[in-house]
Amino acid sequence: MNAFVIAVAGERKEAFAYERPLNEGSLQALVEYARANYGADAELRQMNQQEEHEFKTSGIEFFKGGQ
Repeated sequence: MNAFVIAVAGERKEAFAYERPLNEGSLQALVEYARANYGADAELRQMNQQEEHEFKTSGIEFFKGGQ
């Protein structure tokens, strides 16, 4: 699974996952989406293993759990 977080100043704004790898064009589109919705400082990054586990098991609570 490819899991991503959109964050601004360390605060999670969105999280999502795809079962298949994304090509470079799709990744660039996600970066543009993040910046269009959250500003120029928005960051798209892959989740680390702990975040991915929390995302899979906690649903909406994932956003309350950390930065």
